[in-house]
Amino acid sequence: DRTLYGGSYGCIKTWDLNTFECTGTIQVEFGSIYSIAVAGKRLLVGTFENLIYVVDFESKENYCLHGHQGAVYSLCVCGDRFFSSSYDTTIRMWNLATLRCIETIGKHNSSVEALVH
Repeated sequence: DRTLYGGSYGCIKTWDLNTFECTGTIQVEFGSIYSIAVAGKRLLVGTFENLIYVVDFESKENYCLHGHQGAVYSLCVCGDRFFSSSYDTTIRMWNLATLRCIETIGKHNSSVEALVH
């Protein structure tokens, strides 16, 4: 897929990487977007409001994942799982099929602001 996603308060813009033109806007009902990751036909969105929103492109359904106690700074997809990091000093591991938290991984001394696989 040659699509770039960019988020700000209340919306996500999509960009065609071949033409560098904006191809659409996804209006969202949540606040500040801090992180975005693509997982197949789903878009994962981490927010300032401590939530992870999942936008399913096929079913057009949206899901809201709770668990973090601080802003969700980073999302990282790894096979059938994804990881989220937060201001709350934790990393959470989620199952992509069930959208359930599998494990909360340790506590850092301060916020966890970046993840990469």
